[in-house]
Amino acid sequence: MCGSFFDSKYLKSHIKKASELESLPHRLLSGVTSLDQWLEGGLQRGSLSEWGMPHGQEARRILLRFLAENDLFTLWVYGHEQSQVYPPAWVSLGVNLEKTFFVHCDQPIKKLRPVFTDNAFPLVVIDSPKKLSKGELAFVSHQLRKNQQTLLLVRNFYLSRKKGNPLSSLRINVSWQPCSQSHQLHCLKGGPQTHLNLSLNDSFEKKWTKL
Repeated sequence: MCGSFFDSKYLKSHIKKASELESLPHRLLSGVTSLDQWLEGGLQRGSLSEWGMPHGQEARRILLRFLAENDLFTLWVYGHEQSQVYPPAWVSLGVNLEKTFFVHCDQPIKKLRPVFTDNAFPLVVIDSPKKLSKGELAFVSHQLRKNQQTLLLVRNFYLSRKKGNPLSSLRINVSWQPCSQSHQLHCLKGGPQTHLNLSLNDSFEKKWTKL
């Protein structure tokens, strides 16, 4: 079931009015030099990127860097019933909770369709959806280009090179490497066909609390 905030006409109108005044960048940076360089300048605005991030490895905090760095009106949609948001951890990363909204929804495209028919939320994260049809993904991909929204589609499993969403401009797996105490990013499509290691000893990691 979706959160009640989404049904508020006043809130939706307020967000839309505010977001229209924002000057959106052509690419979204994370603020992490090595990651932004590896992504060849950040995430393309108006695109759909897909991330393989099994729960329990704290990989999602990498995505929070994009929220903190860009300070856009953002909707984070959870499809996993046990997922919980711990606001102090997000604030410690610099995420502006006044512009970040959370909702649990089992059918994010069908039930939250208005999110993609205008530009109220320039940045949308769909985290661990149970199922998305090809038709829904095609609709979203078209709307993202039209409204110049950016969607991060987070999967609770590693992405396959053989199977996947052809509409994703970027497909990345993120895994935890205990020996080196780092996250390893492996690009399957759309970017550098190489690995990137983000170590917990890096300066940007030191600000992070356990999520």
